Amino acid sequence: MRTMKTCNPPQISNEKLLDINNNIGLYVFNREYKGDNYIIVKDGSTNIDTAFNYLDEQYGDIINKLVGSVLILGLGIGRGVVEACGKSDVKKIMVIEKDIRVINLFWELHGTGFEGVKKLSIIEGDAISHKSKDYDSVFIDIHQPPINKKTYRKNMTLLKSRFINTTVHYIDLY
Repeated sequence: MRTMKTCNPPQISNEKLLDINNNIGLYVFNREYKGDNYIIVKDGSTNIDTAFNYLDEQYGDIINKLVGSVLILGLGIGRGVVEACGKSDVKKIMVIEKDIRVINLFWELHGTGFEGVKKLSIIEGDAISHKSKDYDSVFIDIHQPPINKKTYRKNMTLLKSRFINTTVHYIDLY
């Protein structure tokens, strides 16, 4: 992971996170790093997402490249979604997320008051089996538990191949 901060993570109080934990059934907590809190989301012992992507310049670079009609596969904490909604050259955003608890977490963390929220549609479903339509940009923001380089690249290649004539972005973990 690179260590250049691309933007500030949401700062959510521990009290608010306890309330969220009780409402959605995931374990959500803050971890402090260099003076900022970074949210971590777990389901049991499995990490679902962390806000440490706010430190990754590659993540910010991808968000900056999204234009037009955008499909985001995977929601997580929602950094990519919120930032993409705020871009004037993004016209609409469809997000596919398989876990309703993650969708509920997104709304708890961000509400509906962020810039461009009217461009946003979130569907509960499996991104892997989602029937693709025409999009100008696709961001594959799915990170499975640690897997080897060969398997990860194979999975990304298979996902990318579903989007002919579309610009596809994903985080190169390796």
